[in-house]
Amino acid sequence: MTIWYTKIVSSQRNTPYRKYGAIGKSRQDAYQYFDEINARAMPLFEYDWDDEPTDSLNARFDGIMSAVKKGDTIVQLYPHLHNSPVYNEKFFNKANFFGAKVVGYVHDIEFFRHNIDNFGEDSGNDSMWRMPHEYDLAKNYINKYDGLIVPTANIKELIQHDLEFNGPIAVAGPYGYVTPMIPDRRELTNEIVFAGSFDKNPSLNEIVKKTTSLQFNVYGKADYENNQVQNRENVKLMGSFDPDALLMSLKGSFGLVWDSIEYPIVKGGVGTYQRVNGPFKFSMYVAAELPPIVWSKMGFADYVVKNDIGWVLDDLTQLEELVNNISEEEYAQKLDNLQQVGNIIRSGEGLKRATFEVITQLHENPTFQETSMSLEEINLGLDRWIIELDKQHSSDIANYDFPELITSYYERNLYDNSNYQQAREILIKYNKLS
Repeated sequence: MTIWYTKIVSSQRNTPYRKYGAIGKSRQDAYQYFDEINARAMPLFEYDWDDEPTDSLNARFDGIMSAVKKGDTIVQLYPHLHNSPVYNEKFFNKANFFGAKVVGYVHDIEFFRHNIDNFGEDSGNDSMWRMPHEYDLAKNYINKYDGLIVPTANIKELIQHDLEFNGPIAVAGPYGYVTPMIPDRRELTNEIVFAGSFDKNPSLNEIVKKTTSLQFNVYGKADYENNQVQNRENVKLMGSFDPDALLMSLKGSFGLVWDSIEYPIVKGGVGTYQRVNGPFKFSMYVAAELPPIVWSKMGFADYVVKNDIGWVLDDLTQLEELVNNISEEEYAQKLDNLQQVGNIIRSGEGLKRATFEVITQLHENPTFQETSMSLEEINLGLDRWIIELDKQHSSDIANYDFPELITSYYERNLYDNSNYQQAREILIKYNKLS
């Protein structure tokens, strides 16, 4: 049996998606980790030709998969960007024809990233109603895979619940982060590192304004409208770096992982999404042996506590007191633990283990099924979208023609958990179910 992984190639001079920062870096690192377990690359060219003739597509994939044998496994990074739906459909059909299993390594699911808190009065209803479209895309594509690899147990449960995926799912934990160098051991100061895009975290202005005893070293673009951080004495704008150079450029004693549209709580789709799919910057901080400070409900919060590598906060009002009261001994213990955990992240051990785990489940237990419905209070997913619509836009629900994929999901009365049942009752109230 051979393990394959799909590797996007293009005519670009640099690695595909490299200009997108973390997206390109995380994929490039995954390719290296697959190489290290002797998986074979399956090059897939990046192009978008919706009306490519069937004969041309067949010939293309016959060449791509000529060495694939029955019983092989192909791992594909999801989402698979920039290729046409026809091309992607042919990929799965050909893999099945050759007798191979296809595993999706899930980096992001856009449907879970969206959240009704993002849709303010100024945004209108168009963005709000893209949720059913994203749901349709996610459900149809995810269920083409025979198995999945995901970063957290929370996103595993949401995939099983919302997208009705019944195949094996292996939880890999934090993403790996390839780096040829490791920074020198850090010292305890009041300097906080924040790396990330400002438009995803408009609360940053309030963070630096209300925590004046701390120094913030901010990595990323600072040219967004109404961004005030460059005018604060306790802020240093460090600029933008290539992901491989960024890790060695992080100056500070703590790495803040926090995205929110408000201060001091976490709110909004991108922020709440951290509960199920921890950001790549978390792995960068750990690989750099920079103790992270994270939201207590973040998907990797338990990982931080279990491994004793950082701190968790319920909200940002606790940040200043936390940092100002950390002892030298406590900080040194975090650094000692990070030496070990950093090695795990840099080696990609989680992805490698999860790959073998899901393949074992596929071949030894092909009818594997597991369901766990413990996510009641996460403001993400189909149930929460309908519940919030009823609170804020009930007139729109009454006039909206819900897609059959959604109505059938609730007509079947699949689950007993309260969010699902509440959403179902709302649709019944508006006569949306038969």
